Amino acid sequence: MKNFYTLLLVLTSFISYSQITYKQGYFINNNGEKTTCLIKDMAWKNSPLDFEYKLAENSESITATVNDVAEFNVDNSYKFKRFNLDIELSSNYVDKLDVTSEPAWEKKTLFLKVLLEGDLDLYQFEDGNIVKYFYSADDKQTATQLLYKKYVVDGMIKENNNYRQQLFNLMRDRINTVNRFKNIDYKKSSLTKLFSEYNGESNNNYTLKHNKSKITLKFTPAVGFTSFAFKNAVNKTYNFKMEPSQTYSIGAEMEYTLPFNNNKWSLFINPSYNIYNSSYKNRNYNVETDYKFLQVPIGVRYSMFFNSDSKVFINGSYNLNFLTGNSKITYNNSELEIGKNSSFAFGAGYGFKNYSIEARYILDHSILGPYTVWTSEYNSLNVILGYRFL
Repeated sequence: MKNFYTLLLVLTSFISYSQITYKQGYFINNNGEKTTCLIKDMAWKNSPLDFEYKLAENSESITATVNDVAEFNVDNSYKFKRFNLDIELSSNYVDKLDVTSEPAWEKKTLFLKVLLEGDLDLYQFEDGNIVKYFYSADDKQTATQLLYKKYVVDGMIKENNNYRQQLFNLMRDRINTVNRFKNIDYKKSSLTKLFSEYNGESNNNYTLKHNKSKITLKFTPAVGFTSFAFKNAVNKTYNFKMEPSQTYSIGAEMEYTLPFNNNKWSLFINPSYNIYNSSYKNRNYNVETDYKFLQVPIGVRYSMFFNSDSKVFINGSYNLNFLTGNSKITYNNSELEIGKNSSFAFGAGYGFKNYSIEARYILDHSILGPYTVWTSEYNSLNVILGYRFL
C-alpha cells in the first residue's frame, strides 16, 4: 500500500501545480485605462475582492484588488464590475433570520458578477450562503439591490418580496402583465429569463458561458486486492491472518459536478455489490470467511483537465457497508458474526472520454460484530473500471 500512497501524493502535487490556468482578459483601472492581460481563471462562485493577472505568459503574477480596478473580464465569460453600493446582507438560514422585514443597509465597495447586459443589466453578489441580485439602468454607474428578505414573526417565517414590485416598476413599459411578476422566484434562472425577455435583441447573457452543474452516471465493475486479519485479546492462539485474496464487485456511480471553479469539484455516490471469500489453515485451525456486502461510498472528487476529453482526479469517500446474504467467519466448529460497518477510502484515477480507471484504497476497519475481545483489520486496494453511459 506504500506505493499507492506515494502515487496519491505525486498526483496531488501535480494537480495542485497544474491548476494555475490563465486566460485572455482585460481590466480597467480607476483612471479608465484598459489593460489587456492574462487573468487567472477561478470560475468564481463567490464574489472576489481581488484577482491575479500576468502581462505576458512568462511574467510574474500580479494581484489587483477591488480598490484598484473598476472592471475585469476573463475569456469574455466571467465579468465583474465594481460598485460603491448599499447592500442588505441578511441570511436565509432559519437560525439566523431577523425579526423585522426592514432591510439593514450597509455601504460596501464590491465586485458584482455580471449576469446579463442590455437595456437593463443584472448582477449577482454571492458569499457562502448569501446570494443577492442587483440591477443597473440608464447610465449603468450605479447598482440597486433587488430586495428579498426572510424574517420571523411570532415563530412564523415570512418574506419581504419587494423585488417583485421593483421589477414591475422597471419593466412595465415592455412587460405589463402583473402576473408575470407576481410569483417570480428570487433565483438566478428566473431573473435571467425575465431580464432576457425585457432586453430582447440588446441582451448579452454571460451565464451561458459560466460553469454549469451536471449529473453523470457510470457503470463501475471492480476487482479488489484484500487483506483481512482478526484476533482474540484473551486467547492469543486465536490470531488469524487470512491469505491475501481478491474481491469482486459490480456497481454504478452517480456524480454531480459543482457549477464553479471550472467544474473541478464534484460529489459522487458509488454503490456496489461485493463478494469476499478467503481461508486460513494450519495444524489446529481451519478458518473460512464468507463476506457479501453492499458498499455505498459517498465522497468528493477533484479533477484536473488536460483537455475536454482527458483528466486525472483524486477523491475521498466515507463508505457505508451493509450485509447481504449469510456473511460469517467460521473456525473449526465455532462461528463469528460479521456486522454492519463503515470505512474511509481515498482514490486516484484517469478519465478519457466515457472511460475511466481508478485505484481506490479502503483503509483498515473492523468488519466483526459487537465483540469485546475480538478485533479485526480489513483493507482493500480496488481497481475500478468506469464507463459513462449518461
